[in-house]
Amino acid sequence: MIPDAVRNNWEIQLLVQAYLILICLLFFGWFWTHGGQTLGMRAWRLKLVNAAGSPVGWRSAVTRYFCAILSWVPLGLGFWWSLVDREKLTWHDHLSRTRLIRLEKRRKK
Repeated sequence: MIPDAVRNNWEIQLLVQAYLILICLLFFGWFWTHGGQTLGMRAWRLKLVNAAGSPVGWRSAVTRYFCAILSWVPLGLGFWWSLVDREKLTWHDHLSRTRLIRLEKRRKK
């Protein structure tokens, strides 16, 4: 249980929220900059690359992360945008100059 002193303290709640955002940023940022894939992206054979098809750096990863949060704000419109976009890119893809690519299925030897 959360003590009332913590529950009613907006400064502590703000710090906890900032901590959670930072941890998620480090998780996604590290995976995106070290191979372009999280575990879930590997399962779906997706990879994050920059507009030129090269690996993503920290600047692009951080930009993509925060822009993805903004894409959720208007009821996920930034994600729905990919349905009407010619290149099937979301708002955060456009803003961070990144894209997801689908990898070929590995063939068994």
